[in-house]
Amino acid sequence: MPQQHNLYKRNRLQHTSTLLTKINCMKNSFTLALLLLCGGTLQAQLNKGTQLLTGSFNIGGSKQESNNNNESKSIATGIGVGRQWVHKENRIRGFIIDYNYNSNTYDYLSAAGERKRTSNSFQVGYVSQYLLPFSKKFYGTATILTQFSFSKHKEQFENNSINNTNGESYGLGLGIQPGLAYQLNKRWIADVTLGNLVGAYINHGRSRATSPYNYKDRSTSFNLNSMFSGNSTFLGIGFRYILR
Repeated sequence: MPQQHNLYKRNRLQHTSTLLTKINCMKNSFTLALLLLCGGTLQAQLNKGTQLLTGSFNIGGSKQESNNNNESKSIATGIGVGRQWVHKENRIRGFIIDYNYNSNTYDYLSAAGERKRTSNSFQVGYVSQYLLPFSKKFYGTATILTQFSFSKHKEQFENNSINNTNGESYGLGLGIQPGLAYQLNKRWIADVTLGNLVGAYINHGRSRATSPYNYKDRSTSFNLNSMFSGNSTFLGIGFRYILR
């Protein structure tokens, strides 16, 4: 009887040991799976201190008609590059440099005919961007952009060249831009920007007539704008390269 009892105890201990081994294996497998899952999540996120190189292309336009059938059209295109860094979780800061070309055409039914204004401008800006994660790789974005700009412009009248002018202007702008971002892989992020949700711009410029009168004019203006005001469209497409 004692031998049978000892054999029973030994078999029970072996069974218990085998059960504990299986439980430990299950725990280790679960822990490994959890670490892999967390690792995949963290890999898709931008860690604090991550450096980014940015590039962008934008195009926009508008068309408006007044009650007296006068018409105005505008088109704008631009490119930009920048350097950004992850300031803290879901928060990016950085600097950008842009070049933009703008063309505005005003078609009057009066004898003045068509007036066309073109400009080439350069901007230096500071970016503060907030990320709203929808998933591991898909984000909504809200960008606060502060820009200083320098522009050279030319204005021509179809039927009255005596009023043709050229000049320069300086400006300071502030805008809030909504958008979307998607992380393509470990290195690349694609962005889409939808224009200013709300923006403010102050500008000071001077113009000189190209006619024999050679007069000069200075002006200062302040404007508020929104993507919801007027019949206008804007689309910015960008890519960010993640530096390690």
